[in-house]
Amino acid sequence: MANYDTPGVLRGKAEAALATAYSGYADQYSQAKPPDYPSALSWYQDLVKLYPTSAEAAQAKASAIPQTLYNGALAYVSQQRYAQARDAMNEVIKNYASTPWAAQARAAMAAPQPLTGRLITQSGTPVGNRLLRISTKWVIVAAHTYDDYGGQHFSATTDVSGNFSLVVTPGQHVTLKLLAKFANGAVADVTGDANAHLGLGVTVGQFTARNIWMARPADAG
Repeated sequence: MANYDTPGVLRGKAEAALATAYSGYADQYSQAKPPDYPSALSWYQDLVKLYPTSAEAAQAKASAIPQTLYNGALAYVSQQRYAQARDAMNEVIKNYASTPWAAQARAAMAAPQPLTGRLITQSGTPVGNRLLRISTKWVIVAAHTYDDYGGQHFSATTDVSGNFSLVVTPGQHVTLKLLAKFANGAVADVTGDANAHLGLGVTVGQFTARNIWMARPADAG
């Protein structure tokens, strides 16, 4: 084209038209019912790569791409695809830090998250009406004895089916301690009992040890 379009007029018009087309395809995917954010993001990224000086590319970098990443992250959360949600949020925060979407992503990543679980015995029998003491800091000082001084403490009581719930901040490690309260008022720590089992009621967060649970940033929402 350069041999017949010395001023570059036709080339410029062609590239402008293509940039508009790429932006249009991306918009269609992001506005579809339901939205297809991965496809929209792919078109926006190709637009920026192939036609970086276009007005559409500038708009994509300033708003469309971070908005698509953020909305895509929320969609991943609704699908329980937490690793992908975390990666999308982190990309917004890292690469588009000055945009409103980065601020929303930072808030979402720092939002307190629910911890929901069920206390059962090794045989699967629910342990109802039991008090759980939960701490973000602890050390073992003796068999079945923990020192959780200096940590943030939470408490919850299991219902008749062994279920419990509370709210913690992403990134915090919480220690779950099972305390059995007897009719005479005495309390015994049975966390280390072989018949006690701690597990998640839903796929949120992760256990990093037998009775240590951590909320992940990707679990936000």
